[in-house]
Amino acid sequence: MAFSLSSAPFVETIKSSEPITTVVLAYLLLGERETSKSLACLVPVMVGVALASMGDMAFSLPAFCAVQLCNLGFSGRAVFVKQLKSKFPNAAVSQSMLELFFHVHRLGLGLLVPVVLLAERQALWALTPDVATKLAATMAINGVFYSVYNLFSFFVLARVPTSAHAVLNVFRRVVVILITTVFFQVPMSATNLVGVGLAVGGVLLFKAAKQQQQLAKAAPVAQGSPPPPSPPSAPPPSPALDPATEGLEEDSIFAVVNEAAVAAVDTVADAAAAVEEAVAPAVEEDAGAAAAEEVASVVNEALHPAKEAEETPAAA
Repeated sequence: MAFSLSSAPFVETIKSSEPITTVVLAYLLLGERETSKSLACLVPVMVGVALASMGDMAFSLPAFCAVQLCNLGFSGRAVFVKQLKSKFPNAAVSQSMLELFFHVHRLGLGLLVPVVLLAERQALWALTPDVATKLAATMAINGVFYSVYNLFSFFVLARVPTSAHAVLNVFRRVVVILITTVFFQVPMSATNLVGVGLAVGGVLLFKAAKQQQQLAKAAPVAQGSPPPPSPPSAPPPSPALDPATEGLEEDSIFAVVNEAAVAAVDTVADAAAAVEEAVAPAVEEDAGAAAAEEVASVVNEALHPAKEAEETPAAA
């Protein structure tokens, strides 16, 4: 619409202010803040694009308003796409930029076709079959290439901030001017060449400023305090005893005690026999009999507690 209201150099010059609307909308809706260096780098980009597009210009207020609405619409598309991906990260359109591109252009087609048919109905009815065929072929080719441009624009938008996307979109006009100059052999003035140089230098400066901003954001994370030590791990719990095996373990304990008591009784009996054999030859018969009886009573008293200890585990 703007191209039908004014000359192409005027329209392209006004469209070079697109990064301003993008930065303002990104700040208001997304909270993205640009550093002073990044904002300063936008100036040579916009001035350079304006100078590169400069030609025979005639100011037109309707064209100026139409171009500003175009800038607002393009910036709003980029900002709202970012907002959609941040608020609904699990949505299908947020997972696939191709699906998001399809839905956006499907809605746009549904809104624009009725407007075009209503606004251009007289011109469309006046077309001859030959002109209509050529117009349809031209529109189809233009539509394919413009759709490819918008598709790659969506892919770039998913990987860079909105301000960088706006700068790249403005800089593409410089590339278009250079390609058309070579292809159509259109001469460029000194002002246009200065504008191209300014735009290229501004893009490089903007790239360096964004890299410096990213490094500044990453520095506090790298130099932050070390993470707190992890609390000591609790000792592993002791394994629970199986009720089925608990009774077996108690039986084994009693068996060990029983074997120890039997061994002690045998040892004491052997010691008593050895003492009796050693004492018998050294005394007289009467004294030996009395001593033997006394030793037997001592042995019996010594064996009595051992036998009780033997009977106690067996009873248990």
